[in-house]
Amino acid sequence: MNIYISADLEGVLGVTSPHQCFPTSDPAGYHQAVNQLVLELNTLIAAFQRHGSHTFTVNDAHGYI
Repeated sequence: MNIYISADLEGVLGVTSPHQCFPTSDPAGYHQAVNQLVLELNTLIAAFQRHGSHTFTVNDAHGYI
């Protein structure tokens, strides 16, 4: 099965401020959010792999306004 994942920083656990979504607004908060996003994506992918999925496309849906 092919899996498509669209991810965005605003949906990450622990992101409580829009400033955390931009490296120039809150560098430490941004890097924390990115690290959490990677952790969540890796956890999700591992779960799908346990059920036989081997092909993944991950879209970073975050963008600047």
